[in-house]
Amino acid sequence: MWTSLKRHESGDIVAPSPPSGGASITFCQVLGEYMAVEYRGFRVTVDAKADATDTQWLCRAVMEGVDAQVETARLPSVELAIPKLKIDVLMALSVVEQTAKQAVDEWWHARQPEMA
Repeated sequence: MWTSLKRHESGDIVAPSPPSGGASITFCQVLGEYMAVEYRGFRVTVDAKADATDTQWLCRAVMEGVDAQVETARLPSVELAIPKLKIDVLMALSVVEQTAKQAVDEWWHARQPEMA
């Protein structure tokens, strides 16, 4: 499975995904409490930071269209506050990433006739 990973000239590592109507995932960057992935033509940037009381992760995902088909799309960001006692930062980032990808999927399916 790992042999299918490919490195682009940009330094990004690309993992092909199963056929799902245009879905692909590009692992772009993971630094501390920040990561960015490309999904269905959107760059999903996810970050997390502790709140002022250090009891919650304040997580946010911003979805930006990077492919020609979706570059004018504007999706609202996803913001979640997750108690630090219940979940570590990597799990918090994963929850926000999955929520953002679900929003991209909903947008994609709503516009599927246009995108075909």
